[in-house]
Amino acid sequence: MQNTVGSASLKDHMQIITDPDEVQMHAYSNKEVAVISVVRKLNLPANNVAFTSPVFFLFTDKMIPSDSLSALRAIRFANQGEIQDENH
Repeated sequence: MQNTVGSASLKDHMQIITDPDEVQMHAYSNKEVAVISVVRKLNLPANNVAFTSPVFFLFTDKMIPSDSLSALRAIRFANQGEIQDENH
């Protein structure tokens, strides 16, 4: 999924890249603030691990076509081990 936030009068844009099958995206903006929220439901039993696709925010002055982003969408982060205490 690729969403674009910008203005026709400005060359700068923000592209948001994520998996559309896993998330709901909500956006709000005015002249002072922009808010993007990405909501994902995840039902995960205790002590299990799951992969969630990353969300990327690209800030650019030239739009990158969706079909040129396959390498970015394929990025995966290695499991860094189990966290014993979620407060640290």
